[in-house]
Amino acid sequence: MIRKKRKRPIRLLKQGALVSRVLADQSKVSLIEKDYATSLAGFRGEESIDYHLKFLSKEAHILHDLRLPIEDYFVQMDTLLITPKFLTIIEVKNIAGKLTFDEERHQLVRSHDGKEEGFLDPLIQVKRQKLHLQKWLRSNSVLTPPIETLIVISKNSTILDTTNESVIHNAYLPFKMKELQDKYREHLLTSREMEQLCVKLIACDTPSDINILHYYGLNEQNIRKGIHCPNCLATSMQRKHGKWFCQVCRFESVEAHLPALKDYSLLIKPKITNSELRDFLQFSSRSIATSILRSMNLPTYGMTKGRVYDLKKL
Repeated sequence: MIRKKRKRPIRLLKQGALVSRVLADQSKVSLIEKDYATSLAGFRGEESIDYHLKFLSKEAHILHDLRLPIEDYFVQMDTLLITPKFLTIIEVKNIAGKLTFDEERHQLVRSHDGKEEGFLDPLIQVKRQKLHLQKWLRSNSVLTPPIETLIVISKNSTILDTTNESVIHNAYLPFKMKELQDKYREHLLTSREMEQLCVKLIACDTPSDINILHYYGLNEQNIRKGIHCPNCLATSMQRKHGKWFCQVCRFESVEAHLPALKDYSLLIKPKITNSELRDFLQFSSRSIATSILRSMNLPTYGMTKGRVYDLKKL
């Protein structure tokens, strides 16, 4: 049972919006594109286990993308499984090539295309997650059942060089969970306790957010304004007779402004005024801007000329 669905992280959404609008030197653009590709590959790797999670027992509660505060830091987990007997932290890795887990040196070595590359051992990562989760459970007066950890490799073509049984390919996940179910005999959590734990975890979830422009050393002048044409992606759409008209490919759209305003909320700020909307969408009519804002039924603050519209729910 999925209790917290997987969503694209806010950082990934901001990187995607930035890739489509950034105005900067090529080295910085290349860095942003590389970071976005890496983040997107990681998210798709996490998504790859969703099919296999369907085969788990229905009594298992599944929570994706949890980030829990513990004192002055956070513990972040790709997926947490809650069963009556034990909990399981799943860390998904989307890495191609041959992976050698050197547990003596606590290093992961990837061999790919004739090159070797070292990574921090993800086994250390999940051990740290386990310790932090145990601390969170104790601090919230929750009974701490056994906690298992798994490293799930999302690429079937990846070769695993390890004897550690907690490192598996995603297709083996249901079978590994069955092994763990057989390992533990005692039911420690009732259905009510599992429900209460899920509610508390979701209430404490604190998604990570950053100012993406500051992170890359950019400002609003580095953001391309205008509305992207849904057909040719040019930022050359103009308002005509209640629609957006692309001057390049002549495509027409009624709602082409919505993705643009979503970009604004991700890159600039989550609230907008009438004048800020006109500036970002690149047209001058105040009455048209008012009509567009009213049509979206957004929460508002303030009165008339100084009214601010909340874009968070776009």
